[in-house]
Amino acid sequence: MGLIPKAANEAVVSVKHGRDGKFTIRRSRSSEGYEVFVIENISRNEKLNIPRELFDRFRATLLELSFQTPSDTRPLDRKIYFEELDYYSIRPALGEAQKFVVQELIKQPGSSGLLTIPLEALGPLAKALYQPALRHTSEVFDRILSYHKLFHFSFTEGSESITSDLAMRRDVLSQIDEFVPAMRTRESEGRWSPGEVGVEVLPRESASSKAQDSKKDGFSKFKSKLGQKDGREAYEVDYGALFQNGPGTVPEKLPRAASDETKRGAIANATTFPLPLLAGDIKSMAQLPFRCELNKEEASSLRENFLLDRNSELYLGFEIIDAIFRTHNKLKTYRFPLYYMKVVIEEAGRYIHISPAQHKPEIYLNHLALATLVESFSAARPNGGDPLEAFFGNLLSQKIEVRGRLAELRIQRLLPVAEDIFDRVRDLLLGLPGENGKGGILESLKVIGLECDLESVALYKAQNLTSPVTRALHQDMDHIQAISEENPERFYRSLLGQFLCPELRSNSSEPFAEQVLCPGAAPKSTRKLLDRLNKNDLLLLEGPPGTGKTFTIMNLLLHSINAGKRVLIVSDQKAAIHALVEKVQEYLVGRDLNSPLSKANLALFRQSIKVVDQVPN
Repeated sequence: MGLIPKAANEAVVSVKHGRDGKFTIRRSRSSEGYEVFVIENISRNEKLNIPRELFDRFRATLLELSFQTPSDTRPLDRKIYFEELDYYSIRPALGEAQKFVVQELIKQPGSSGLLTIPLEALGPLAKALYQPALRHTSEVFDRILSYHKLFHFSFTEGSESITSDLAMRRDVLSQIDEFVPAMRTRESEGRWSPGEVGVEVLPRESASSKAQDSKKDGFSKFKSKLGQKDGREAYEVDYGALFQNGPGTVPEKLPRAASDETKRGAIANATTFPLPLLAGDIKSMAQLPFRCELNKEEASSLRENFLLDRNSELYLGFEIIDAIFRTHNKLKTYRFPLYYMKVVIEEAGRYIHISPAQHKPEIYLNHLALATLVESFSAARPNGGDPLEAFFGNLLSQKIEVRGRLAELRIQRLLPVAEDIFDRVRDLLLGLPGENGKGGILESLKVIGLECDLESVALYKAQNLTSPVTRALHQDMDHIQAISEENPERFYRSLLGQFLCPELRSNSSEPFAEQVLCPGAAPKSTRKLLDRLNKNDLLLLEGPPGTGKTFTIMNLLLHSINAGKRVLIVSDQKAAIHALVEKVQEYLVGRDLNSPLSKANLALFRQSIKVVDQVPN
C-alpha cells in the first residue's frame, strides 16, 4: 500500500496485490457539487464512483468480509444498502473462485459498473479505505456537524435546557425594502430612454464587460433576470399586477428580516453591501481569493459602516431574489440571496480579497430565507397542514435532471458547480421562462411576483451568537472535527469514533464492573445493565417515565464512586440532575435529613460530587 501525492488538497492511496489487483483510491468532486470516492482496479480497467454518503457503509462491509477466515462457510453474497435502497451487491466472480465482484445496482455517473477484487487483496484494500489521506473519518459525524451549523440555532437567555428554548434564526441574509422596478434602457442615436418597463436581454458572453460599459455610459444597465439561459430568454415580473390597486398581495404577517436597509453604507450597522463581482465568477471558482476594487468612497463606507463590528460573521450571497408584495399602499420587496457562502475578508487599500471560510468552498441554498418567505406568504391550506413542512417535503423530494441524468437537490454543495444545477433549481422553485415567477413550487405564494437577479453579488453580515453555551458548543465541535480530520486514528479510538465506526472497535477493553459495588442487592435491571456495559463501551437506556431510569443511574453512580472512577453525568434538563441528586440523598439517609449522622453522610456525598447548574460566562 502506498500514497501518491497529488494536488494540495488531494491524495491517491494505492494498493498492489498481484497482476489483477492494482488499485487506486482517491477523493474527487462531481460537476453536481458533491464528493465521490473513486476506486479503480487499473489491472482490469474497472472503476466505481462511491458517493460520499455511501462510502462509510461500503468500506465497513468490505472490512467485515476481510475478517472472514478461509474456513468460514458463509457465502460471499452481500448487499450494500442506504435508506432502504440496495446500491451494491457483492458476489463470487463467475469462473474465478479466488475473486469476487462488487456490482452497482443503481448506476453512478462515471462508473464502469463493477469492480473485481482478488480475495487476498481484500484485507489491504479494506484497510486502505480508512487511510487518513482520504480525509474521511465518519459521514454520520460530518452530517451531524453540518446540520447543526446549517440551521443557525440560537439559545434563549436564561433557558434551563439547551433544547427547550431553542430557536432557529430566520432573520439573517435578508432585507425588507421598498421595491423600485428596474427600467429597460435602450440606446437610440446616442441617447437612452427609460420609457418602457421590462427586461433588456444581453448575450451571456458580454456579462463581464457589462458593468464596465455601464460606468462609462453614465447609466446602469438592467442586469440579466431569472431564466436567462442562452442570452435570448428572460423572465419578466407581472408589472400589470404590480401597479394595480387591490388586496390579495398583502401578507397576513410581515416577514422578519435582518435589516430594511439595502443601500451601500446607509447605516453603521448595515447588513448588506453590494459588490462589483459577478455570480458566474463565484460559481466557477475561476480564481481564489475573489478580488474586488472599490473606489475611495466605497472602500471607506465598507470599512467604517460595514466591517466596523469585527465579531460579525460574513457571507457572500448571489442570485438575489425579490419577492414583491404590497402593504400600506406601498410596493415592498422581501429580498434575499438564493445562495450564500461563509467568507473571510482581507483588505488591501481599495482592494478587498474574499476567501471561503472553510478549507473547502461550500455554498448553501438559503433555506432560512425560503422558510420565512413560505411562512409569511402562504395561503391557508384546506386541510390545515403546515405550509412550511409541505414546502420542504416537496423541495427535498425533488430530483434535478442534468444532461440526461438525475441528481440530488441538496441544500449544501461544494464549489465549483455546473451552471445547469443552478438553472434547474430555479426552474423548480420559480418556474420556467414566461411564467413570471409563478410556475414552480413557490407559485401559490401570495406575492405579486418573484424576480431573480442572476449576476448581482452582495456581502451580508450576521451577528455572532453570543450565548456562552453556543460558543462552547461550536468550539467543542470544531475541535473534535479538527481531530477527526488530522488524526483519524485518535478519533477511531475514542468513544464517539467507536460508536460511529463499530467495525473498527477493538474488544481488548477492560470490563466495566467485574464485581458489582452497589450497597445491598442490585436489582435485576442494574445487573443486566452492568453485564452489557462489560461488553460494550456505549449503551442506550430508554423507557417511559416511572420505569426506574433514575434509580438505575443512581446505582451506576454509586458503583463508579466505590470503584474509584471519575464520572460525568450530563443532561439537557436541570430537573433530571436534581432528581438524581435527591434520589441519592434519599438512598443514603432516607428522610432523616437533620440528624448529625445524616448531615455527615450528605457532606461526604457533596464532597464527592459537584453539580454545575449553568455554564459560567
